[in-house]
Amino acid sequence: MNQQRIQWIDNEKGFILLGVCIGHIGFAWNIFPYISSFHMAAFFFLSGILFRPDREWKEFFPSKCRTLLLPYIILSLFFLLVSPPLYQLSVHYPGSPLQNHIADIFTANQYLHSWMVQFQIYLLNIINGHSIPYAIPLWFIYTLFQLNLLWFFPVRLLSKYKYGIYALGALALLLFILGWKLYIHDIKLAFNLSTCVTTSAFFIAGFIFKNILPYISKLKYYWLLLLLMVLTSIYYYGTTVASVKLIAYNLNDLHDNLLGYSAAAWGGTFLLTILFILFNQINKPFFVGNILRLISLNGMAILALHYYILYLMKWLAVTFSLPYIANNWIVALIIILFCIVTLPFINKYLYFCVGKKKPQNV
Repeated sequence: MNQQRIQWIDNEKGFILLGVCIGHIGFAWNIFPYISSFHMAAFFFLSGILFRPDREWKEFFPSKCRTLLLPYIILSLFFLLVSPPLYQLSVHYPGSPLQNHIADIFTANQYLHSWMVQFQIYLLNIINGHSIPYAIPLWFIYTLFQLNLLWFFPVRLLSKYKYGIYALGALALLLFILGWKLYIHDIKLAFNLSTCVTTSAFFIAGFIFKNILPYISKLKYYWLLLLLMVLTSIYYYGTTVASVKLIAYNLNDLHDNLLGYSAAAWGGTFLLTILFILFNQINKPFFVGNILRLISLNGMAILALHYYILYLMKWLAVTFSLPYIANNWIVALIIILFCIVTLPFINKYLYFCVGKKKPQNV
């Protein structure tokens, strides 16, 4: 795997991120629950394919802090400061005893006290890896940062041994089951580690898949079509047995039926990946490919920005009784226009902060 961008991975990531945006807007399309049953699993699977633990730790760690942790903090704090609920001083936020005690140290004014309590609540969300209500999609950056650090040494060590890849496969399976067990027993670990356990399975699986990717990429299209038919059957079985529901990986909210959930999550992940490998093999310059690649290259900012605009419009509709701006098509149009206008600005300063030479063109 070279270090250059891989076109089909960019396209698949763009498709996943587009699906996330469409789902958040709230279009009543029956296909979205099916996509959401595996789309973030597929994203972490692709991240595993791109995972490179062959670098030295002294280079790897600062790189991940700069490209993942720092953007997560910058974007979370930025959208925190521009979140309207933070400035609704007439709303009282009780908070915990400790949060109230900290607020008491700084002010006795009830409005400023409430503001400071709410600020602490949001800040705690950021520290725990959930970001804030107006920029929740940023959780995936935090989780991806955790996964890269967590698996650097284990993957680096096991990769040296002949059968190390099998040990990694067994580990991925155990973590998948453990993540499901945490969900079943409603165990929420601090710093979003419950989600980290579940997504680790897909992340490691993607790293393993990288070893067989050259062979799959060389398969004739008719073999890929046959493989797609098999994976479609597996996925269809999973969605039939487990039924389709909105799976929220950021909360480790999965499905009670392990067999059905497994078939849907893994079947959907491999199905989508093989599908984009097939598209890449056909090698047709689809116009949508350019759009998907653009979304992928600007995914970090788009995920946070679209969600902020969406919730800002909902807040405006409720606060000022403007129901017309809650129309999904109007919301979608405003989000598209707002992203076109603001993404160059966000990228310019975000990429400057994380040490990149130039932002992606929008």
